[in-house]
Amino acid sequence: MRRSLVVFCLALAALAAGCPSEPAVMVTSYLVSYKSPAPGGARLPVVIKVRRFEAAAPVQRQSLLWRPGPYRRVTATYSQWQVSPADMVTDFLTRDFAASGLYRAVLRHETDDPAPFEVGGVLLELYGRPGGVVIKIQISLVRPLVIDVTRRFVLQRTYRQIAPLEGEGPEAMVAAVSRAMRLLSARVQADVYRAIKDNLAKSRQKRRRR
Repeated sequence: MRRSLVVFCLALAALAAGCPSEPAVMVTSYLVSYKSPAPGGARLPVVIKVRRFEAAAPVQRQSLLWRPGPYRRVTATYSQWQVSPADMVTDFLTRDFAASGLYRAVLRHETDDPAPFEVGGVLLELYGRPGGVVIKIQISLVRPLVIDVTRRFVLQRTYRQIAPLEGEGPEAMVAAVSRAMRLLSARVQADVYRAIKDNLAKSRQKRRRR
């Protein structure tokens, strides 16, 4: 555990090393990279929208976060995410929902157009630790056009995904986060698709009874 932390910190410090006469330091930015999952299923005749994810206080910074123990946090000053972690999760989930081909259309959070189903959530955790990385998010699937607030929520679930480190240093951590994010995306997509499909089926049954 101690060796992993030392190697991680030395790698981060090395990125800041440069000519002593130059006051500027180099900050390296990172972004996850993975192939969109390919969930199966028939295309649903609905439009969905992915809202911008919020971020819990510990993951509001762009710096990579290392957690060597339950009470310690090490912030990587010179190794940062290219965008805020919550925005990164938003963008990649939006991309993955669109790439799935399971919906008539997938709207980004920037648009003002409403959708019958909207996916949003909160990024709760994103950090490296000895041996692996952890991502934790809470997802909410809502029907914003439904007048009755008590009937708007279709799904609310918390997901925690881990992935092992296959190396040391910031790049190994980002690679592990990429693998974890792909697994997490697949789980979220499967649950959201199933929830929307079941909700549509129930709505059809209600119309038939009238």
